[in-house]
Amino acid sequence: MDPLSLSGGVCYTFPKEYANGREGEEMLLRQMRYFMEVVDRGSFTQAAEACFISQSAISQQIKALEEELGAQLLLREGRRFP
Repeated sequence: MDPLSLSGGVCYTFPKEYANGREGEEMLLRQMRYFMEVVDRGSFTQAAEACFISQSAISQQIKALEEELGAQLLLREGRRFP
């Protein structure tokens, strides 16, 4: 397992055991990891850079997580969130 980073340049990681080899659960964990990065960094762009994915990809994954959970997780104001 890679170390967790709360403020460094490393994206959050979870042990593979949490997903139990199920692709859907692994995707949910990945989306949660992206969400935590966005919140910690306060920026979709910075979170995407830390996770080595594009800003649009991380945005789409957060939106998919919100749809999966049936709740808005981030209050967005235009291109920002408070």
